[in-house]
Amino acid sequence: MKRGARAVAVALAALGCVPPCCAQLLETRDLRVEVLEPARTVEVALGSGLAVRGARKGEYVQAHVERVERCAREEQQRVLGIEVVVRRAVGASLLLEWGFSGVFALAGGWLLAESFEQPDVGPPTGEIAAPRSQSLRVTGLAIGLAGLGLLGAAAVQTVSLGVHERPLGERTLRRQSPGYACRAAPAAAATVRLTLPDGTQIEALTGADGTASLPLPADVSAIVAREGRARATLEALGDAKAQIRIEL
Repeated sequence: MKRGARAVAVALAALGCVPPCCAQLLETRDLRVEVLEPARTVEVALGSGLAVRGARKGEYVQAHVERVERCAREEQQRVLGIEVVVRRAVGASLLLEWGFSGVFALAGGWLLAESFEQPDVGPPTGEIAAPRSQSLRVTGLAIGLAGLGLLGAAAVQTVSLGVHERPLGERTLRRQSPGYACRAAPAAAATVRLTLPDGTQIEALTGADGTASLPLPADVSAIVAREGRARATLEALGDAKAQIRIEL
């Protein structure tokens, strides 16, 4: 086999290795938090509402309504979020990529070298064709450039291996305790409603001191006996959370 033919055969064999040339990389991502300051506790407002309490006093139910500010203790801490990316090659795929890339580059260089040693034999009379050395040179140049490109890709993938961290910016972590009433004042002109076990409803308005008296019906004992329940619902209208159950 002539030298030029051997070089072409080697180049074609290298081209046949293209599928396994690509390295397989495994990437995992995780989040890490870096504390920037000690935690601090502050009181935060949750909003306002109503609170009701009451009990039966003879033939009446005495109710007291307050307008309350709800608060909570919140623990705050500034942190820096960091994304941690870990890349590694699967098996020997990256080494194979380097190997095949080198074969491409060497094959292209070999063809270029052969092209300079091949005589430029002209075509038979009446035919137009490129000289053999020129055709070999073009082929070698194309394969050599492909090899260099693959070497560059292998280099980029190699550099990307390892552990890489990317800051995601500062954030404030917040952890809040259950809410509580931090400020309260009597609620004047609030509507209070008492719902008896049989569904009977009695309403009244609170005075300036937030107190209201709701008269019970004369047959309240009969209602309790008939329904088999001795508890009623007392609520301040305007706040769904402001309701309690009381004994009759």
